[in-house]
Parts: sequence; structure tokens; C-alpha cells
Amino acid sequence: MGQSVEHILGQVEQDLVVPGTRPGSAEQVRYVSYDRGSQRPVDLFEQVVLVAGGAIAKEGGVVLDPVVATAPDATSFYALSYHGDISGWRQQIEDGAKALGFLTARVQGGTLILSDGRSYDLSVCHFEKDANGTA
Repeated sequence: MGQSVEHILGQVEQDLVVPGTRPGSAEQVRYVSYDRGSQRPVDLFEQVVLVAGGAIAKEGGVVLDPVVATAPDATSFYALSYHGDISGWRQQIEDGAKALGFLTARVQGGTLILSDGRSYDLSVCHFEKDANGTA
């Protein structure tokens, strides 16, 4: 029977890559706010993407990234990455989040810019892995 990589090498640490910070990726990622006390990103994902009342995006897809961002004011955001019809997916996510009363955020340079006009340097935000979409 095969052994896992962790069994062979021990605990494997992976660096956290903050979605939207790699060159050319900022326009393919949006963060959506949620209440960590009562909501889970995995449960909100389809609601946000589908609430716009039909597909705006004509091709490609969107995925829930396993990263949660927390701003200094304790607002938490989960990350969505998309490909294909970039402007269509961005609009669909932003419209869906707004219809449900959630903020969106995007990374621009070293800053997290929120849809309500606030912005925070990424260095003062907390980012963590959330492999199960349950944070």
C-alpha cells in the first residue's frame, strides 16, 4: 500500500499565497464578506454566484479559494477566483454579494480595497488557510 507524502517526509508546510497578489491575478479574484460566527463560505458560495438572477458570465468558472482574510476591524472575507469571462464573473460576484448585503473586496498593489470605500494595507490584515470552507 502506498504511503502519503506526509508519512514519508513528515509534516509538509506550504506557504500561504494570498489570492490576488500574484502578478496578473488581481482582476481574477474577489473577496466576499461573511459573519464567521454564523456563516460558512462553502454555504454562501452558490448563493452569491447565483443570486444575480441568471448567468452574466458567458464562459469559464468560479471557485472558492481556501483562504480567509480578516481586516483590522474584524470583517472576514472569503476569496473567490474566476477565469474565462473575467468581467462577467466579477460583475456576477459583485452583484450577488450586494443583493445579499455582503461587502466585496479586491487586492490592488499591497492594499485590500473594500466596496464601501475603506482600504487596508495587506500587512495589517490577517490571512489564513481554510481548506474546508468552514471558517
